[in-house]
Amino acid sequence: MNHHSDGLRNLEVVDQYRSLADGYLFVVIKACEILVADPSQVTYSRCSACYFNARLSVELFLKALIHKQQGSVDVGHHIEKLRDKVLILYPELTDIWDIPFCTEFVGFYDLQKAQDRFLKDYPIDQVLRYPTNKSGSVWSGVMIIEPGTFLQFLTKIQSDFLKVSSSVFG
Repeated sequence: MNHHSDGLRNLEVVDQYRSLADGYLFVVIKACEILVADPSQVTYSRCSACYFNARLSVELFLKALIHKQQGSVDVGHHIEKLRDKVLILYPELTDIWDIPFCTEFVGFYDLQKAQDRFLKDYPIDQVLRYPTNKSGSVWSGVMIIEPGTFLQFLTKIQSDFLKVSSSVFG
């Protein structure tokens, strides 16, 4: 059975974001379940794809929240900036949702400058998708993802989506 993109286009934009967030999260949960069931299938590339899609799911969910309040989304792919915008629009979420995939910056004199520099030099959405940066250098740092632990994290994201949806979307 085929599913046409009109099914998505027929939804309100805020629901398109939510539907895509759900779709990416569903697929990454299933992929992690497969990797947990058969450890011989675990590779960094597969784990990176899981991480990327889970992160994308959160990005789209945050954009749904922003769109619901503003009628549009003017923030890019940085989870930290999306989080900041969402928490301005929905301060009550601070108490019920610890938004995942955020990098914390501690001990900098100019916190905003440090965050902007890091996001420019190490854009995690790019790090997860490409083996090198724009200048062709291998990304610095090491990322490790363990599918079983990550699966537990994903189910927490899923339950948080439900909790936040109930609070915001009714």
